[in-house]
Amino acid sequence: MKHIIATDEAGYGPNLGPLAIGATRWKTNRPEFDPSVSLAEFVFDQKKDLTNFEKRSSSPGLMIADSKAVYSSGKIELLERGVLASLYAVHGSIPVSVEQLLSMLGVDRSCVQDEDYFRCDDIELPLATDLTTAESLGQRMAKTLADNEAALSQLSVALVFPKRFNANVLAMGNKASCLTKESLGLVSRLMETAKLSGDDSFDIRCDKHGGRNRYAPSIQKQFGESWVEIETESRAKSSYRFQNGKAHICFIAKGESWLPIALSSMVAKYVRELFMLRWNRFWKAHLPHIKPTKGYPVDARRFKKDIAAAQKKIGIADDDIWRVR
Repeated sequence: MKHIIATDEAGYGPNLGPLAIGATRWKTNRPEFDPSVSLAEFVFDQKKDLTNFEKRSSSPGLMIADSKAVYSSGKIELLERGVLASLYAVHGSIPVSVEQLLSMLGVDRSCVQDEDYFRCDDIELPLATDLTTAESLGQRMAKTLADNEAALSQLSVALVFPKRFNANVLAMGNKASCLTKESLGLVSRLMETAKLSGDDSFDIRCDKHGGRNRYAPSIQKQFGESWVEIETESRAKSSYRFQNGKAHICFIAKGESWLPIALSSMVAKYVRELFMLRWNRFWKAHLPHIKPTKGYPVDARRFKKDIAAAQKKIGIADDDIWRVR
């Protein structure tokens, strides 16, 4: 059995809100299996191709691409449709609240429990997607993969809130190292979840982390390896083998062009958007007329200024909400 694990992030650049790292795990008995090929009949990475398909067939399809492309207009329906359909393919059900979603994604509850300004009232799901459509597409995805001797086995997310993010950056000197540490930690958890036999192998692919080219020391530290084989380290790709050659990991520039990494990007983006919705609801309860924020640098400074007095009154420290980089 071959296990494919892919990761990507959302929220690497903002000053407010969590860094979200998404991951997908696929399994197959076919060495040549590629989800991009197997699902090509109804899954697209361009909106125009999806639109043309839906006009021809009069049935819905999925867009799975870099989350920035899927969510470019600020409308969440296509992003949510892709994530919820994929969750249905894994679990046979769709979450009806954010708390259920986090449970299905295996989010570490301890990293959320102290984030009061991200927790407020639970949010009902879906936000914009038709539930029947998402279920139907999830069924089709699961069947198509099964017909190709494969399955989407797991979707997962790791959340790094500002206080932990800042501590990591202080300890490691830069946020790219923080992203690598948290991403490899998530990969490790997915590897542990897989039920392995002696012949199982891992094909792990990640979008590059802040343009870094060298990852061997981080792999060695995360997986307790005494030896990591460096295959190549370049601007385009850095690849390695470990666990006696049974695990291969590759960090790819523009890796989100590959479907499993793209879906990881979408899962991360969807979860981050939901937490920013909670964030804005928290502050609106204290400041009814405040303009919401996505947390990106220029607008984040505006928002931080707008909440300054309320933040001081509530007693929230800057380090708890403001990311240093």
